[in-house]
Amino acid sequence: PNPFVYGHWGIKDIRLTITSQTSTCADTSMKTATILPPDVNAAFSTNIDGGCLDDGLEVQFTAAQSNYNEEYDYSWDFGDGSDIATGQYVTHTYTQPGTFYVKMIARSQQEGGGEDFEYKTIRIYTNPIANFEVLPSVSMIDNKTLEARVEFYNLSQCNDTSGCSYLWEFGDGSTAISRDVTHGYTELGKYDVRLTVTNSAGCIDTLTKPQEVEIIGAGEIEFPNAFTPNGDGLNDVFRPVSQGVIKYELFIYNRWGELIFTTKDLAAGWNGTVKGEPAKPDVYVWKAIGNFTNGRGFEIAGDVTLIR
Repeated sequence: PNPFVYGHWGIKDIRLTITSQTSTCADTSMKTATILPPDVNAAFSTNIDGGCLDDGLEVQFTAAQSNYNEEYDYSWDFGDGSDIATGQYVTHTYTQPGTFYVKMIARSQQEGGGEDFEYKTIRIYTNPIANFEVLPSVSMIDNKTLEARVEFYNLSQCNDTSGCSYLWEFGDGSTAISRDVTHGYTELGKYDVRLTVTNSAGCIDTLTKPQEVEIIGAGEIEFPNAFTPNGDGLNDVFRPVSQGVIKYELFIYNRWGELIFTTKDLAAGWNGTVKGEPAKPDVYVWKAIGNFTNGRGFEIAGDVTLIR
C-alpha cells in the first residue's frame, strides 16, 4: 500500500489479511509498530527583557504552542521566590531589583508524553532617588551684579557604578546638568525647582520642590538737602545714597525751572557747575525717577541748597 500517516503516537497493531480471489483460502499476519511521541518543545517569549523597577515592573510571558498540535501544561518559576504560576499566558510583577532566571516547564497532556523546559533572564534595575538642598532659599538680587546667586546641593542616591546624569530646572527657564550647581536669578519671584536623575539603564527619578526659591530685592534711595562743592573732598557732589536701584535718572533745575543738569549714573551726581562754570549758591530743585530691584518704580523730587 501507499505510505500510511498516523495521526498520533502510540503502539499500533498492524494486521494484514490476504484472501484468494479464486478460492476461499485466506491468511492473516499481525505485527506491532511503536510510534514514539514527539519531543516537547518548550519555548516562551516576553514583552520585555527587563527594565526599571519604578513602583514594580510588570512582565508578560507567552509560552509557545506545540509544533505537533500537542496540548501542553505550563508551569512558571519567576526566579524571585514567588509562587509557581500556570498557564500559557501569564503576567508577573517584580518588586525588587536584581537578575532573575525564569524557568518554564512544558508537559504533554498525553499519557506517556514528555516534558521540556527553557530559561530566560530578566534584569530589573534600581531607580535612582532624587534629592537636593537649596541654600539660601531666600536670596536678594545684588545691586552690582543684578543677580541673586543660589547654591544647589545634590543629595541624590545613584546605585550605578556607571554613574548618573542630572538635569536641573530652576523655574526661570534655565537648566543645568552638573551634579552641584550655582544659579543666578535675575528676576524677583518664587520659583519651583526640579531635579531629574537618570542612571545608565535609563531609570529615572524626579523631585520637584514647589516655590523652593524666593528672590527679593532691596529698594531705597535718599538725597542730601545741601552740598558744598568747594573742593575739600567733603560733600562736594550732590548724589543719592541708594540700595537696590537698577534704573535711575536725575534732573536738576534752577529756580526758573530751567534744566541745568541730568545723569543716569548713580555714582556721578552734580558737581555744582553749569556749562563748566561754578553755579551760584542758591536753592535748586531736583527730580529722580527709576526702578528698584524689587520691581517697584519711584519718582521723587525735592530741593537742595548749594553752599560755597
